Amino acid sequence: MSIEEHLPQINLLLEALETGAEDNSELLYHELDQALHFLYAGYAEEIQFLAPHEAQSETAELIGKGFVEIFGLLRPLGEEVAAGDFSLAQETADTLKEAMESLYPLFRSYRQQYEEAPRYSEVPYTHELVRVCRHFLEGHLSRETVLIRLEQFFQYHEHLESQLESSEPSGAEGETLRDNAEDLNEALRAQAQGMGELEAALSSDEPDSDVIEGCLELLTTSAEVLVDVYRTLQKADQEPRLVPCVKCSHPNALTSRTCRKCGAVLPGGSALSDESISTMALEEDGSAVLQATPGELQKLHQAVHHFSSTGELEPLRKARSNFSNRLERVERRFERMSKLGGKMTEEQAAVLHSARGDFSRALGMVKEGLEILVQGEENHEVMRLELGLQKLEEAHQIFEGLRELNAQQ
Repeated sequence: MSIEEHLPQINLLLEALETGAEDNSELLYHELDQALHFLYAGYAEEIQFLAPHEAQSETAELIGKGFVEIFGLLRPLGEEVAAGDFSLAQETADTLKEAMESLYPLFRSYRQQYEEAPRYSEVPYTHELVRVCRHFLEGHLSRETVLIRLEQFFQYHEHLESQLESSEPSGAEGETLRDNAEDLNEALRAQAQGMGELEAALSSDEPDSDVIEGCLELLTTSAEVLVDVYRTLQKADQEPRLVPCVKCSHPNALTSRTCRKCGAVLPGGSALSDESISTMALEEDGSAVLQATPGELQKLHQAVHHFSSTGELEPLRKARSNFSNRLERVERRFERMSKLGGKMTEEQAAVLHSARGDFSRALGMVKEGLEILVQGEENHEVMRLELGLQKLEEAHQIFEGLRELNAQQ
């Protein structure tokens, strides 16, 4: 993708400066500033997972220097635009565009070097987790870095489980999914086992490299099964949908008007619906891993509603157990994050202290909500179950506020 496609604001800003459009220039400058900071945030996020000796490390360093140059131009550009000095601002914007254009070939080079590096899995989440674990064992990356990648892997795994539970594919894909259900479930069970054992190994005072390698092998094998099933589902999804003849049962294309074998008119013919089949995304790009509302909370709502209408407790117990397991992982991550130090200004320390306080308060509300849910289960009281859900919703709103605040930083 070119800079014009990815960051069109720079050309639009240059045009506005040339015509002296003051209001538009300020708006476009702020949009450009926000886009560049977003781009930098993605770069800064990724380099923490990069070991010093990797092929793309040198390119990453050049990218960092490029951002230093860009931000060195961005601030004076904003001051010039605000002061209405459009002639000088245009010169600065031209120089800024040149600096941005020199950055994009480096991004392409970084991606190419990454793709040419050893591949441990076709699933990016598995590949990345194996990669950072190996660098950790070699002493090139910190334990905290690996635990962040592991948390992302937990989210990926939970997304797969959610997709399997909610997906209702039909036709050839549905049949293929049913045929492969045992392999899929076994792969997910092995994946969950590998994640749990890996987290325990990484959390010990002296991580055992053999145990970690065993966990990575288990996760890689699970990923291979998932990819095989994913490809089988894709192939099934691409097969033409067929409709049987009511007279001779010969399969015909969905759009056929008459049977290819006996010539009988097919019911509905081309008027039959050809609804698209939603292929299960055993994501190899991980694009849909993060959800705005936790899946476990939605399932709790559904389970409570199911209990209130049927009196059946087992789905509620299962949903609460899954939610509790997720909470334990969140608590462990929060505990690790709370111990992280580093240099920061007084203002940054104050913001971090406030965020940690809010996070701790939300965790307390979640625990309180779960306790109320347990009491509702034991006493079969729908009102108490709904009160527990209300507490969980309040905690979720705090988490959402923290997430939005973090995105703005």
